[in-house]
Amino acid sequence: MKKSHIFKTIKTKCRQVKLCLGICGLCCFLPFLINAKKIDTQKAQSPPHQGEIFAMGNKTQNLTPPPPLEEENPQPPAAVKNSSPPAPTKVNVPVEKNSSSPAPAKVNVPVEKNFSPPAPEKDSKPADEKGSQIPPREKASSPATEKESQPPTDGKNPQPPTLEKNPLPSEKSPVTSPSVEKNSSPAPVEQNSSSPLSKDSLPPPLPDQNPQKKLGYHHYSYASSFGGSGMGRGFFDHPVDIAVDSQDNIYVVDQGNNRIQEFTQHGDFICEWGKRGTNPGEFDSPSAMVIATDRRSNVYLYVVDTNNDRVQRFNPAKFNPSYNPDADPNYSKWFTVFGSLGSGREKFQKPTDIAIDKDNNIYVVDSGNSRIQQLKFDREGNPEWTEIGSYGSCRECFLAPSKIAYDPTGFGYLYVLDQNRKDFLFQKIDTSGRFLRTLDVFHNKDYPVSKPSSTYFDADGFLYIVDQEKGSVFKFNTDGEFIQKIGDPSSKETSLNNPQSITQDSDKRLLIIDSGSNRIKIFDQI
Repeated sequence: MKKSHIFKTIKTKCRQVKLCLGICGLCCFLPFLINAKKIDTQKAQSPPHQGEIFAMGNKTQNLTPPPPLEEENPQPPAAVKNSSPPAPTKVNVPVEKNSSSPAPAKVNVPVEKNFSPPAPEKDSKPADEKGSQIPPREKASSPATEKESQPPTDGKNPQPPTLEKNPLPSEKSPVTSPSVEKNSSPAPVEQNSSSPLSKDSLPPPLPDQNPQKKLGYHHYSYASSFGGSGMGRGFFDHPVDIAVDSQDNIYVVDQGNNRIQEFTQHGDFICEWGKRGTNPGEFDSPSAMVIATDRRSNVYLYVVDTNNDRVQRFNPAKFNPSYNPDADPNYSKWFTVFGSLGSGREKFQKPTDIAIDKDNNIYVVDSGNSRIQQLKFDREGNPEWTEIGSYGSCRECFLAPSKIAYDPTGFGYLYVLDQNRKDFLFQKIDTSGRFLRTLDVFHNKDYPVSKPSSTYFDADGFLYIVDQEKGSVFKFNTDGEFIQKIGDPSSKETSLNNPQSITQDSDKRLLIIDSGSNRIKIFDQI
């Protein structure tokens, strides 16, 4: 009984030892079996081009690292030498500094241990000793190339860029030489995000942050001048207003000589009209004018004949440079007279200024009657007059209107310079006569206007106020924001002495009447 019990015990212990050995063996080989299963799964789920070696002419590039397997003698990806824990594969593959080439055809090329790659470029470096994937801080390739080849990842599962959605820039211009490779990355790539760029991914251009580059925000500098004091042709005696026609011919109201003079855009004399008197074609202290075109494309000059309390119209095309008014008995027939002294409709009392809108309607500042009179023409050419405003301190009243300007941009508003008991202000009205608002640009903190002599809007809608007391021209936008001061007293050429009026020609030049020197001064854009 004792022996049988001993043998039975020994047999039982042997079974237990075999079971323990089996369990230990299973525990030892189970990790390797699981690891091998994972490797097969990764190979089955990897993208078509992952872990492949692409052939590029006589160069090779490992675009995506294979599964980390340590091999002393590199073999094709399908072969695994031993079952040791996975480690990065040693593959000596040259990495070009700027490898921006199109995605080539996919071929399986075994990497041999004694593989002799072509001579690398001057700035190229081999891959990292512990793996073929270069960290972002590595300088083996240019920043532009890194940004093209490394899409943003979360650091856990990096994936190559989707070539169908974001093609590499080199697909449009394939690399043909090493010199082209170094300069193939466009400059904008370096300034944008690290993802591959395409037309759809390019950011919109930044808005212009400098308002001085916008349309109309130009500054001006002195260019030239013409004229001088005198009574002869081309000379002036207290000029007060200026206008330019579509051919850039210049018209000047020579108030002291009671005439209108015409010049070329370079200041050469062309013709003159008028003398002192009360007959048609004669003036007594003319103060303003505008150029208008009728329905038949005829060009007319409307002149405010202040001391004769009227407005005269004539066609300058009827006269040539050699024309002599004194030798023409029909001279007065070329002039049309509107108005006379009075307070009724089509009556004036010391009119001072005139403006014209885009529909060729005429607006006359009837200063003595504290109103604006609008002149329209019907289809037959008959004049129709309308009164705007009246004397008083109400919303739709004037106290002492003196100047008017038409804004050709936007809705085409009229700005009337009015003087109240304390200061100057602008009354903004529309062409139908509605009073809209009061605009004050005369109390600018840095450049206050003291005594305005005229106002003008250029083609871009910027407001110019001529200050005869300060000898300057101030440029504002319609919100009252100051832009530039024209007139520098430190220089004889750029200084303005009692300036009276301003206009602009088709070349964006400013023409300013400098009445103190009896000259026309021209300022160019800078």
